[in-house]
Amino acid sequence: MGEGSIVELPNQLHGHLKLNPADFHREVQPSSKLGVGFLWGLRDEFFYPFSSPVSAFLQGMPRPAGMACLQDFSDLDASTALMRRGRACLPLANESPDLLDNVAYHLEHERFVAWLEKHAAARGVSFTDNFVKQVETGGLFNFTRRTALPFPLRRICCLRK
Repeated sequence: MGEGSIVELPNQLHGHLKLNPADFHREVQPSSKLGVGFLWGLRDEFFYPFSSPVSAFLQGMPRPAGMACLQDFSDLDASTALMRRGRACLPLANESPDLLDNVAYHLEHERFVAWLEKHAAARGVSFTDNFVKQVETGGLFNFTRRTALPFPLRRICCLRK
């Protein structure tokens, strides 16, 4: 069992934080995903890509591309065409994969958290394990050690509404 991300996660990890994608793929072993495929509804299948092809304005078209589709959206762009064929990427001329910028990850939680903790610790972040004692309606958490509540909070953080 794993967890899915949205396209902002790879962009944040490898773009903004400059964390090495090769290191990430080697240690976390994620699967790339281009969107979500549904096998229900009025159609036999429906693909919801992260690329937003339905709302894209293509060259020479005065309206979004989706306005030109009657019922079949399956080959509207590279992402939907690849999803329909069970593929993740197109090959480049040198036969390496062309990883589109609209790819998200499906990953195993424990490997991902361990990888994040390793890189955060290398950047000077310290961690404190604790338990939730009380959640106040103002949106702030109060923490204490060794409480009767059955769920541990792995890493402390404060959230504001």
